[in-house]
Amino acid sequence: MLIKTRRQFLSVTARTMAGVGAATALGRLGTMSAYAQSPGDYKALVCVFLFGGNDWNNTVVPLSTAKNSWLDYSNVRKQVAIAEATLLPINAGAETYGLHPALGEVQSLYNLGKVAVVGGVGTLAEPMTKTEYQNKTKKVPDNLFSHSDQQAQWQTLSMLGAGTSGWGGRVADWIDSHNYNTPPSGSATPFPTAISVAGNNSFSAGITSSPAMVTTAGASKLSNFPATPNARTMAFQNLLSFDNGVKLVQSSNEILQAGINDGKILDAALLSSSFNPTFPNTTIANQLKMVARIMNAHSALGANRQIFFVSMGGYDNHETLINIQNTNLSQLSDALGAFYDAVQSVSMENSMTLFMESDFSRTCQPNANNGSDHAWASHPVALGGAVTGGVYGTFPTLALNGPDDVTGRGVYLPTTGLDQYGATLARWFGVPDADLNAVFPNLINFPQKYLAFLG
Repeated sequence: MLIKTRRQFLSVTARTMAGVGAATALGRLGTMSAYAQSPGDYKALVCVFLFGGNDWNNTVVPLSTAKNSWLDYSNVRKQVAIAEATLLPINAGAETYGLHPALGEVQSLYNLGKVAVVGGVGTLAEPMTKTEYQNKTKKVPDNLFSHSDQQAQWQTLSMLGAGTSGWGGRVADWIDSHNYNTPPSGSATPFPTAISVAGNNSFSAGITSSPAMVTTAGASKLSNFPATPNARTMAFQNLLSFDNGVKLVQSSNEILQAGINDGKILDAALLSSSFNPTFPNTTIANQLKMVARIMNAHSALGANRQIFFVSMGGYDNHETLINIQNTNLSQLSDALGAFYDAVQSVSMENSMTLFMESDFSRTCQPNANNGSDHAWASHPVALGGAVTGGVYGTFPTLALNGPDDVTGRGVYLPTTGLDQYGATLARWFGVPDADLNAVFPNLINFPQKYLAFLG
């Protein structure tokens, strides 16, 4: 992306390289001065956020389980139910589920034992029953059915009030404080642990660290600022380094300079490699392609741990759910298949865990427009070479006004807290049990801290 004006530069570089909020941005100025020997193993977490609230009811369908059959599902879903014969079957012990027909690549990876489906995950401050929810005797997360609030909660885990940092950013804080990453050549500080290829977001913002923001073409660049210094370049550098006595301005200038330096380092690392895997030409695929390229260049960046954020929109399907979701999930599945092939081609599939998040699931009962409305519990998917494949968590009973339906429209109560889902990922990433509560603020309220889909 070319940046041609000072306004564009300040908007893109200061905002994105700083992360979310001035306090978060300024945290990076206090980067540690000493670095210990980094661990030799490399690991990457890749968050794929589906904005709008994916309809998980049609993404993973119980076909023959202890609780549900396809007939139970179709009785509630009615005109938005997917025909049983078209669903892609996956086995979980004695139970059978069906993936959406567009998820062919995900089914193939599941059959290889590389995909886990986690049933009943949602925003919870603490465990609760349907009665406790309806009687308001437990702490219910704020504004459950609001897009903006639920997107923020999935990214920050702040269920009651606004959060100032994301859980991915807090994991990055922990990684930085334990010296996992070392400064790459040409830098006095490590390259940011958290990297977004989807613009500004709360997930990547730490308390003491800030994410790097890149585009699908690489780092943002300045127009008319050549690599060989000219008068314009020197004047701009003098502006950034000038001590004007105003601390906030000085801090902002240092952040801008850090962004420029990070961009140069990333571009050099990517150019040093000929790795250019084949991906479909879609937004989500291009984002994941950049993730694969940066992962492959991790040694040049001095990185032993990296956390990525990518996203895809278009999941707020209040109408024509069948057609729109089919298009979206087809693009997603194609991109996931290409991504796994790419990391496998450089023997990094066991070093990567990709996981999904979304605002919320949808009502199991359809609306009058052949769509579905805002609901609660989701069934996210995780994939990677380190994943122990299978179906985890607890799926709801698919019945209106049933034991898990809190509103009578198929709004199902989560049985697994988002903190438990995140803690499972962070524990695999290297955060020890003793430090998980500091990253996941609600985890202390759950007797079971993590799930079994990652070792």
